[in-house]
Amino acid sequence: MGDARRDDPLATNPSIFLRLNRSETAPRELAWVEFRARYAPVIVAFARRFGVTSHDADDVVQDVLVGFYAKSPTFVYDPSRGRFRAYLKACTIHALRKHLAAARGRGVAKHLLGHAFHLDASTGRAGTILHVDSNNPTPALGLYESVGMRPVLVIDVWRGRFG
Repeated sequence: MGDARRDDPLATNPSIFLRLNRSETAPRELAWVEFRARYAPVIVAFARRFGVTSHDADDVVQDVLVGFYAKSPTFVYDPSRGRFRAYLKACTIHALRKHLAAARGRGVAKHLLGHAFHLDASTGRAGTILHVDSNNPTPALGLYESVGMRPVLVIDVWRGRFG
């Protein structure tokens, strides 16, 4: 059997973190080029799973990489604490939250709903169904109505606990 790290093309090579902080400019710059080439697609994939457009995914990649650049001098990679990809995913989610918070009120949610409707229509679906908490205090219900959606079935679900 081979080395597990060599068998996994996405496994993290710990030496990259040492090379990112070299004092010599050329090797450090090459390490950052390698780091970006290796991890930018991972960050994009995480962001796209959350429905982010490719343009916005590029912004998220930039935010995550700049954030990691700032953190890199003190970052210590410890494989016993988990995979580096899990750390990157957490950084990506944080960047997405900041990105979405900055976009709040600019019609991003309406755009994303329109995009979802278009995708559903392109696959031959006759419509889109959302399962919505009608007691949600956010303006989400108004958003759904503003794009032509309407309630079809409203259900209150009750539960009792025994014991």
